[in-house]
Amino acid sequence: MQLNLIVLFHWKWRVQLDNVDIKNNNKILINCDKFTKKEITFNSSNILQYIKHSQQNLEINLVLQDNSQLKFKLELEDLACEVSIIINVEIYDNAQLEGLFFLSSKNIKIDFVCDLIGRDSACDVRALIFGGYNSVNVINTFQNHLSANTRSSIQTRRILSNDSVSKYYGKILISEVANNSDASQQDAVFILGDNIKNSSVPALEIKNNNVKCKHAFFAHKPDEQSVVYFKTRGFEDAQVTRLFIDSFINSLFNDKNFSVFFNKQNIVNKINKLVDNFF
Repeated sequence: MQLNLIVLFHWKWRVQLDNVDIKNNNKILINCDKFTKKEITFNSSNILQYIKHSQQNLEINLVLQDNSQLKFKLELEDLACEVSIIINVEIYDNAQLEGLFFLSSKNIKIDFVCDLIGRDSACDVRALIFGGYNSVNVINTFQNHLSANTRSSIQTRRILSNDSVSKYYGKILISEVANNSDASQQDAVFILGDNIKNSSVPALEIKNNNVKCKHAFFAHKPDEQSVVYFKTRGFEDAQVTRLFIDSFINSLFNDKNFSVFFNKQNIVNKINKLVDNFF
């Protein structure tokens, strides 16, 4: 059974929507029962209503029981306040999580902790962050392989404009019992403006030799020769930049396994609008 679920909040914050439980004013529990499939979206509207009453801190707990599947989307745009969100994930036997984070607000901190507890469990998360003028964003990810035959992949793309600060920390842990596990982590930055402060710190803790594990980082800024080439052919500055950014973010979405639930074109359109505003 396929569920399309938008999590909504009302003023008393006592909400239960098909295994979505909100309690203690700043904790959300989403439980996916065995053999179920769910699609859940958090966006600026419902998150903002909630965090006003929880001092800008929110904890989301996702539990994927055996053989369940969850598609999870977090879209935070134009939030006026600082936001800190902790996302804790537990994935059991043969369960699968697909996630997308789209962040374009001024001051955001995200901590994503994924525990692959069951055999053959899997996690695939992609994050696209637009760091606007004078913004601060901090992303910390943890991929904990705690059982055999587990798979995880986290890919981030960060676009940074003038006077922005961006920090990424990603850790992969593979335990002694996690034979045949496969973990990957990739972080990339597109330098759109000036006076940018960026850091990217990967960490690996591998306790089993029979595994695959990799991490990568790269930074991209259009070279002047390429910019001149396009401008001599009639392209304006914004158009040239959009061409480079389209290529940059397509590397995040250009995957036949990427679900239509995440609506790639909608995300691309939002990024293009933000780039146009930059100019």
